[in-house]
Amino acid sequence: MHSQKNEAASIEGQIVDIKATRQGIVPLMYRMLDSLTVWVEQDKPIKAEQRHNRIERLHEMMGRADISDAEKFRRILEAYQIELDYGTKLGTYEGQITADGKRLEANIFYLGRAALLARSIAGTRYWSWSDDAEAWLPVDPSQSENIDLAFTIAKKQATPALLTLPASLKTVLAAPEAAK
Repeated sequence: MHSQKNEAASIEGQIVDIKATRQGIVPLMYRMLDSLTVWVEQDKPIKAEQRHNRIERLHEMMGRADISDAEKFRRILEAYQIELDYGTKLGTYEGQITADGKRLEANIFYLGRAALLARSIAGTRYWSWSDDAEAWLPVDPSQSENIDLAFTIAKKQATPALLTLPASLKTVLAAPEAAK
């Protein structure tokens, strides 16, 4: 009888702990989703439409009672992993860019978050994403050979090689040294 009372007390304590954990995990998931939303909005426009749609689906999922908290948490962590992968992977895709005041279909290449390049579908014009200008800027045609090779390597149609590509990084100015 005494062991049954101890068992019941233990189970009640575990139920209280589970409720407390759940009360903490749901707000955590909302904060994680808010952080992920800001990250995507402020990041380079790599697969922008796809990423915004993923965030939108996650927001919709959070209001659904038919999806367990564990599944919601798993999907949010999966979205974080996808975002992290954009920083380390090499890839290409077709998408739209706004360059020269026009919306254009283009082939887009990314090398982590270091290089984001676009090439017209015809392969005659090139642009590089500028973090400073937050815009697609024309690339000198003399770099077309390296950019074309980068696309070929990303599609696994050529072996990896050392390339010189325009970088898509913010310019960081160092603070002037304090006067001595």
